[in-house]
Amino acid sequence: MAALPYSGITSNVQNIEEEEKPRTMRIDDFEFPISQKIKYTTGGISSIIGTTPTQAIDQQSLWLASLPTVVESACRNSTKARAVIYGLLGEYDDATFEKYKAFLKVRDPHTVETLQNIWEPLKILGNKSRLELIDLSIPALRKLSDAEYKMFFQNIGEMMNFDQKIGIFDFILVKIIKKHLKNHKKPRNSRTGTLNDPSKIKEELIVVLSLVAQTSDDTDHANLLFKEAAAPFFENAALIPMHEISIARLNQSIKKLFTTDFKLRQRILEGSAHMILSDKVVTWKEREILRAIGDALDCPIPALMTDPSSAH
Repeated sequence: MAALPYSGITSNVQNIEEEEKPRTMRIDDFEFPISQKIKYTTGGISSIIGTTPTQAIDQQSLWLASLPTVVESACRNSTKARAVIYGLLGEYDDATFEKYKAFLKVRDPHTVETLQNIWEPLKILGNKSRLELIDLSIPALRKLSDAEYKMFFQNIGEMMNFDQKIGIFDFILVKIIKKHLKNHKKPRNSRTGTLNDPSKIKEELIVVLSLVAQTSDDTDHANLLFKEAAAPFFENAALIPMHEISIARLNQSIKKLFTTDFKLRQRILEGSAHMILSDKVVTWKEREILRAIGDALDCPIPALMTDPSSAH
């Protein structure tokens, strides 16, 4: 296999090749055209889990070439990479920056200068680049000592809670990071899931499908997507409104999905991907959700490129 453009993705693919050979689940029929308007086909689902298609690699190469040097170099250093992740949390505004800076001067002072240097570039990159920046930072973050690892996630937890309000997508972001770092330190056995009856995870699956459906701003469209995705599992399932999906409820639901066997995991991922790819355009929220679900099910999915109009 040819080397990928940057080490974050290379590391993930190598781990898949070495540890996950028995897996057969895939997503198929994705398109990665080079045009500015990034679109994907909807159709059969079966061929990119655990892989990075050539056109996606080309796009990631272009993204990396345009990445400010100060941000790229920070991602490759274990101390500075912490600053990158801190900077991806919350809103990109001056008030948030001042809160983070004051907090980190006490809790992680070696990251403050880096955060100062990368803050404006991160604001310009916007939310659309969060997954690429995570992938680029993961190899450096894996070098953290146990004490640094514990401190890092304690800081993240407190920073997310500054306004007594943790956003769903900040939670998903941290879930993705923690999964890749935690599995590196303490790999879990991905072949333990045996549950194959959707009725045993009905509430949890409806929570996850409801969340995915409601990345659409169109309520009627969200209900239609949900019904289409839930129909193969349950009759007359009802979409759960976003305000009823707490972080604790979502977290418990994601954990429960991991108890399923591979065949049911594939069906869950297919249903989620169907909703996300229905309009053939992937927003940053949609791809972060799909990535989090894939990680929860141990079905690694490459960072799909977003529609440029969905940057923020």
